[in-house]
Amino acid sequence: MSKAERKEKKAAKKLRKLERKQKKEKKKFEKLEKKEEKRRLTELKAQKTSQINAEKSASISKENLPAIDVTNENTTKIDDLTTPFRKKRLQMLISLLPHSLSNIHQNVQNRISTLLLKYTDGVGGVLLTYSNLKYSEYQEGGIGKIWGESPYIHYKVEMDALVFEACVGMKVSLY
Repeated sequence: MSKAERKEKKAAKKLRKLERKQKKEKKKFEKLEKKEEKRRLTELKAQKTSQINAEKSASISKENLPAIDVTNENTTKIDDLTTPFRKKRLQMLISLLPHSLSNIHQNVQNRISTLLLKYTDGVGGVLLTYSNLKYSEYQEGGIGKIWGESPYIHYKVEMDALVFEACVGMKVSLY
């Protein structure tokens, strides 16, 4: 074997070695790409799941807002056309999740306080303040009730409330 043939053989060997190394690197790269693709897919799935959960929780929190049903309006109008303030006896239905059982009274008050200083159709105006909060018992007994398969516990509460109830034609002044 001549020197040139040995060099050729050596070069061919190096070339095969480089080709094997390139194949290994290519496989390694493909594996990494697959892993990255899987990671991206799981990340996208997680994002979609979190979006769906956020939408569900948003709809649940909307459902979880207290349902207001003004059934007994003992309204005391301080002066019919001179003031928009009314004292009312309100009855509400408050829906809470089971985790609120640790302190029902506080959680009912928190739910009612979300209505303060906001216009509410059921109240017929803006709820300014409330007092004398009382729980009404259901006919079956107890103050809370679960309906159907819903996880919410419903409480009937009554309270005295001061409501801002302006009407068309009323003049509101500072003095």
